[in-house]
Amino acid sequence: MKKLISVLLSSVFLITNVTGCQSKEVTENKIVAKAGDVSVNLRDFKYYFGINKASQDNYLDMFGYNDEQKLKYWQQKDESGLSPEDEIKEYALKLAENKESILKLAKDNKISLDSKEIKKGEKEVDNFIISLNSKEETGEKKLKKMYDITLQDLKNMQQDFLTIQKYVDSFKDQVKVTDDQIKKYYDEHKEDVDKKIDKQVTVKHILISTTLSDEDKKGLKENEIKAKQDKKNSEAEKKANELLNKIKNGEDIGKLAKEYSEDPGSKDNNGEYSFGRGKMVKEFEDWAFNAKPGDKGIVKTNYGYHVMECISNPTFKEKYDVYKKAITDIIKDDEAEKIVDEKVKNLKLNWQTEKDVYDSVKVKYETKEKPVVVDEAKNNKTENKDKNTTSNTNNKENNDSTENAQNKDNTNNKENETTKNEK
Repeated sequence: MKKLISVLLSSVFLITNVTGCQSKEVTENKIVAKAGDVSVNLRDFKYYFGINKASQDNYLDMFGYNDEQKLKYWQQKDESGLSPEDEIKEYALKLAENKESILKLAKDNKISLDSKEIKKGEKEVDNFIISLNSKEETGEKKLKKMYDITLQDLKNMQQDFLTIQKYVDSFKDQVKVTDDQIKKYYDEHKEDVDKKIDKQVTVKHILISTTLSDEDKKGLKENEIKAKQDKKNSEAEKKANELLNKIKNGEDIGKLAKEYSEDPGSKDNNGEYSFGRGKMVKEFEDWAFNAKPGDKGIVKTNYGYHVMECISNPTFKEKYDVYKKAITDIIKDDEAEKIVDEKVKNLKLNWQTEKDVYDSVKVKYETKEKPVVVDEAKNNKTENKDKNTTSNTNNKENNDSTENAQNKDNTNNKENETTKNEK
């Protein structure tokens, strides 16, 4: 549950490719699930369904899936009989139910936003929309098409999220953090904390490249290319060791970098780089963040052999005040969320799903590139029509043609469920 709270607090700006104009229109207030006087509306359910689906679609796009392949993916069922579509619907509903549970707790504890906080939240949404502005389509239309919610819906949701954050924050003062906790957390999460405080290390290096150019490989057979690569690797390693010995004997690595380095990004800067976590290839980064000033060595990467010297790498002790603040905030956030999680459990809400509304939200693709979430509740009455009426789908002026085409799509989708797993 704690993970759900974290997702809630970070989810309002997960919508991608939204562009902007203003409207006061809000989504029809259908109820997807109820627990006593608490309910999940269709707007929130579609939102969470939409952002989770969009995230997975981005992953499928990386592997070149077209719309037909995506539909097969979403509809394929595992051994338990669940499809990916079923799974994200379940997760989306859990998120929405958790959101409403926390809002109930906030309301019961008289937590609300003042006018300044409301205006600040609306401005954040406006700025977000403006930052993603494009010429192709207005933000409101794109938002409606992708998630079936309006810009005003998004502003209302932002107020909900800010209220949840305010309620969670109200428990932070109860959390006491010791120096031992801070040190333990740092030892267990060094990379994450270094990223959070944007810790910078500085190294100087000389790259001896092992990369063969297309010209190097031109006209050669595979075994000849391999032999040439092996020779270049051996020569590069030998050269790197020679340079390392020179540096250990007192020669300046910066001067040697200007003469020998094959890294155009640093050779004219004495071979120097300053960077944070996640900015360099793993082998290079790992050496730099584990080295002490004055350490020298050789690192092998896909680019070649790097002759390295650590210039600066601030320690935990040297930057303790910075680490202390960052880690204290993290621990207080985590512990406050645990407190809220326990309070949600103690509510013991018995959620009942409105199946017709829940089932109405499905995956569909309007075009070959833009995924949308659609509400098909209004079309349910057409499901039992004679399938032969699908011949009318080519008549765009026939009011029933769209419904019949949808029926035909649903039939094709059922057939596609028997196809091979496209994951």
